[in-house]
Amino acid sequence: SDLATGTRQGLDEFRGGGFLTLNLGRFTWLGELAAVHDRFYDSKIPALTGYASYQELSVVTLKGLDLIASFEFRDPDLEILGDGSYRVGFAAELFPLPYLELRAMVRRLESPTSPAGGEWDFVLFMHLFM
Repeated sequence: SDLATGTRQGLDEFRGGGFLTLNLGRFTWLGELAAVHDRFYDSKIPALTGYASYQELSVVTLKGLDLIASFEFRDPDLEILGDGSYRVGFAAELFPLPYLELRAMVRRLESPTSPAGGEWDFVLFMHLFM
């Protein structure tokens, strides 16, 4: 309860990151890295430093059909060992009409400390570009 009261006092937070995209013919790689540093106003609460990264490799197999493999990793607090988690995913993107994207995706989360570790996600969505 003391920590909950201390967190309500606020914090100085930093969020920063960058990304890089490389393309070679039908292949595209996207890499992204984001860092987080939170310093709470209550000195009894230690600072929190973590990061997350995302990697994606996609290939255009046919005109209008992309296949994608992705890898995500996050470590919310670098001082705590073993609290990182990663997610591996595979997706197919279909562009049947101009301004329309259909995406089917399956992902698996692995986390030694989270009850959601070992879970599967199945995601279907549609983007309309205007």
